[in-house]
Amino acid sequence: MLRIASCVLALALVADAARSQVNTSVVSQAEDAFGERVGTEQLGLYSESQVRGFSLQSAGNYRIDGHYFVRAAQLPDSILDGVSIHVGTSALRTDFPSPSGVVGLRLKRAPEGATGTAVETGLRRYETPFIKVDAWHSSETGALSWTGGAYASADTKYGDGTRGDEYSVGTVPHWRAGNLTLTGLASWTKRSYSGDYKYATTHDALPPRLRGADLFGPPWARAESKTINAGLAADWYSVDGWRVRGSVFLSDYDQPWADFAILETDASLHARATAFLVEAQSSRAVSSELSVARQFSMWHSTHRIYGAVRHRASDSLSTGGEKFDLGSVDLRRPRYCARPALEGVATYRDTDVEQMTAAIGWELNAADRVQMRAGIQRSNYRKIVASAGTSNSTEEMPWLYDAAVIVPMSKAWLAYASYARGLEEQGVAPGNAVNRNEVLPVIEAEQIELGFKGQIAAGVSIVGALFEIAKPISGFDDAGRFRVVGDVRHRGVELSLTGEPAKNLSLAAGVMVFEPKMSTAAVAAGQVSSRPIGVQKLAAQVTADYSVASIHGLSVDTQVNHAGDRLARGDGSLRTPARTTIDVGARYRFEIGRTPAVLRVRIHNLTDANDWIVDSSGLLSREQARTYMLSLGFTFDRDSAS
Repeated sequence: MLRIASCVLALALVADAARSQVNTSVVSQAEDAFGERVGTEQLGLYSESQVRGFSLQSAGNYRIDGHYFVRAAQLPDSILDGVSIHVGTSALRTDFPSPSGVVGLRLKRAPEGATGTAVETGLRRYETPFIKVDAWHSSETGALSWTGGAYASADTKYGDGTRGDEYSVGTVPHWRAGNLTLTGLASWTKRSYSGDYKYATTHDALPPRLRGADLFGPPWARAESKTINAGLAADWYSVDGWRVRGSVFLSDYDQPWADFAILETDASLHARATAFLVEAQSSRAVSSELSVARQFSMWHSTHRIYGAVRHRASDSLSTGGEKFDLGSVDLRRPRYCARPALEGVATYRDTDVEQMTAAIGWELNAADRVQMRAGIQRSNYRKIVASAGTSNSTEEMPWLYDAAVIVPMSKAWLAYASYARGLEEQGVAPGNAVNRNEVLPVIEAEQIELGFKGQIAAGVSIVGALFEIAKPISGFDDAGRFRVVGDVRHRGVELSLTGEPAKNLSLAAGVMVFEPKMSTAAVAAGQVSSRPIGVQKLAAQVTADYSVASIHGLSVDTQVNHAGDRLARGDGSLRTPARTTIDVGARYRFEIGRTPAVLRVRIHNLTDANDWIVDSSGLLSREQARTYMLSLGFTFDRDSAS
């Protein structure tokens, strides 16, 4: 029942999938308030970087149109229709789900018989000029189609004062013959900017606030990356219930430069600056999957047996770079010495990962009275790390499980219970660790969840869940290394409300409250708090879009975000405050002749909230200052040209 509903929703959205994203309201695309992104606009309690207090980006739980994908490089918007964060009821549709949720990447697709081009230009955040072009073509039957896009900004500016440039191009060809569908993808991205930097405090209070979008890090710092993503996915089904899917994807990330600086700042805004000059890092992942499923009816019930074989081969070359003391810097008038010369003493780590997983599962729908599913996986995970003439390897062969029970309470309400256990990556050690940029070991995580979904009014749905996620946690040891130091448990509740509560009004509102708790030797000894650094216990968001009936084509929107406080020190003596930000915007759709056009304006952080934000390593960054976006988009298709 959930699977059928999701297919209907996907088909309804395809009709506008290839058209300009500036014309699309993200709230109208959202199934729930947990996470949705269309182009540069997003909503939800969670994002591609964190879910339920954990880093989903490090965990690596990605799918491209449902196909298994190991990401070394981010896919550009030139090939993406959107991104959804699947937790709760939306995660129940995923075969072999992972704890902490799944990032669903949707590729663009041209509507049947459509040909057109969309052009968008203007200013993005901090007066960043850009131009974005999308094109699509489909045969009358939709058997052969392609979409493509390109983005360019020669002067990209960021909220911390860094600036650079960004270019991307990509295409998605699509071919259908009978019951067989082939989808390809290819993209390339180049990005450069003036390095990364963060702050640390040298006393028992947060540093004074720094306003605006000025640069306080070293102006000569460099960061540059080039990415390639490519792949092919196949989908075949038969009328008697068979479905076979296969895919292979390449994701390549080349980072010639990745300079990073830490500013240890005191109460007078004087900082001790330390730079890490990092060059020649890279990462590559090849992931593939073959899955087979058969659906059939027996004993007044519908059954589905499904299995999959997945393989990944990843290689990364990383280094902590070379460390340089840049001396004292007055952040009120920052001046830095010249860029230090590299001495060629950086130590590199070559990390190779190979993983093979075999899985089988079963799903039952007992005459719509109850739905059950269960899956089991056996994974062979092997990692080899070579550095400074030495090599270490590890191999694990864990059994992984998932199960769920869904009970329809009525036509509009259901309740469910689920369990999942999976392998997750942890990313790399942070910049202030002795082993900075070192690839961290894989861990096993498990999640238990109870939830419900229903309709409280026509067109308004509500989703709620109680969850508990447990996994090993990494932190700093006495030597300053960032490694697994114990276990952490996140136990909480989340609630989502989406739909159209009134005429012309689309709404997505959500709240999440949870209790994070660590169990480590340092916690047991009373040396640190049981609450992890950089984790908020409360998050809430309301996003609304209202179409003004008296002015045809005009809609206004707003988004209110609230984030709870976070610990900035392990002993609990310092924390960053709770913060609330407000975004407002408007979208005006009109025509010039027969050419559809969209004017979009948006103000981010309307009240110019200016607070410190702390990450899991204890490093600080600034809330992005108030800024605006202004763009104008045109869509040229066969209808407007004729």
